[in-house]
Amino acid sequence: MSSNNINIIENLLEFFTSKEFFIAIIGGAIGTYFAPWTKWKFEKEKIRLENRKAKITHWREELNKVTSLSDFYNTPLYNELSEFIPKEELTKIMSNNAVEVNVGIGITLRDSRVIARFYKAISDTEKKWSIV
Repeated sequence: MSSNNINIIENLLEFFTSKEFFIAIIGGAIGTYFAPWTKWKFEKEKIRLENRKAKITHWREELNKVTSLSDFYNTPLYNELSEFIPKEELTKIMSNNAVEVNVGIGITLRDSRVIARFYKAISDTEKKWSIV
């Protein structure tokens, strides 16, 4: 064998047994594992945010359709949104002690205040979820 071939073989052997080669192999293996995982993590967060935006939009659209508080009590929307209002406050605003003044289209002043509080719950949740 020529001395040139021997030098090449020695250089290759030195490279494959070097510390840098093993660091590169380990780094590549770690990168191969973590790159898809990191991408998936960001995609998961993006999907979560999109779902939350859709939920907020849906809540607002449904709340816009409310024509009477008694009908609102029987909707899934009421059950979902009431989770975002403290129980004491919910009890207070739902009490029948409030003055009922008709403000039109079958909605009383009390009803409009309760519905306004649910709109506030939606806005608060939107801020909490970092959508706005």
